[in-house]
Amino acid sequence: MEVWEIIEFVRKQKGISVAELCGKEVSRSVYERFVKNQADTTVSKFSYFLQKLNLGYDELRIFDYPPEVANMDRMMKEMVLAFMNQDKEELKHLISLCEEKGDITQKERHLASLCKLLIARIVDEPIAVADSEVYQYLIYAQTWTNYELVLFNHCMYAFDPFFIDLVLDKALVSISAYQNSKDRKNESFRMLANAIIHFIQQQQRGLIWKYISKLEAVFLEEDMFF
Repeated sequence: MEVWEIIEFVRKQKGISVAELCGKEVSRSVYERFVKNQADTTVSKFSYFLQKLNLGYDELRIFDYPPEVANMDRMMKEMVLAFMNQDKEELKHLISLCEEKGDITQKERHLASLCKLLIARIVDEPIAVADSEVYQYLIYAQTWTNYELVLFNHCMYAFDPFFIDLVLDKALVSISAYQNSKDRKNESFRMLANAIIHFIQQQQRGLIWKYISKLEAVFLEEDMFF
């Protein structure tokens, strides 16, 4: 569902009138153009609609909004599973899915770039990791949002430990902004644990102890002890 469809659907389901939803903040004509997909709305107005509907940003996922995010998340999980199974054919299939369209998105380019890195790791083939698009993107992104954090957490094992060490502090600073989010509350712990596992596999003892000490300082919810 598109964002305007979600707002209109929830409004009707909750029995809220257009006048009640718009209040004094938004004119009825602006709202009607928005729900007919004839005009965009500002972030502040969109937040206002969500507040009036008692609908959180996280709940938009129930409606598969935005659809490409759900699809990319699924493909990233398939990529992780394929790498764990050393299945380079599945990774090649994911690359073809990303590159088959003419108007390939940046996220699809990142996923294809990751798959190529992982294939090289499986066949033990040297590859210029620093020249890959996903490496360049993560190293030069000054501010990380949820997309960069998810991307990094899914792909850190594709990189050498020294790159991970270089960007992990940036990731932990960025993720602090999401600590009040239910879905992201334990992401710092999860990210550090993933990094430590990778450092153990690479026998990087100095980095193992460095991040174990950081891990001890991260509060973990009781229901995440597993």
